[in-house]
Amino acid sequence: MDTASDQFTRFMKGLAATAELHARANQLGCFVESVCLCASLIDGALRMGLILKHQLDTRSNALLPELLYQGEADSPISEREVYRRALKNNVVD
Repeated sequence: MDTASDQFTRFMKGLAATAELHARANQLGCFVESVCLCASLIDGALRMGLILKHQLDTRSNALLPELLYQGEADSPISEREVYRRALKNNVVD
């Protein structure tokens, strides 16, 4: 079983890859692809914001693995749910 640290590492690598793909889509003028990748970047940034907010509030280094990875047996956390949580936790206003 993967540790939260392993999940975090993969999440960050995926976020970095998404940023590279977004930049390439912009350079090539692929508007729809760029918008979709931008939405993914925003979702990733909000997930990181929720994790950091939780760490600050609890004075811990907990990574909240449910925000980093959802397996086949896990309930998915949708982008809309991430936005709601970010608003509720004052990650965004």
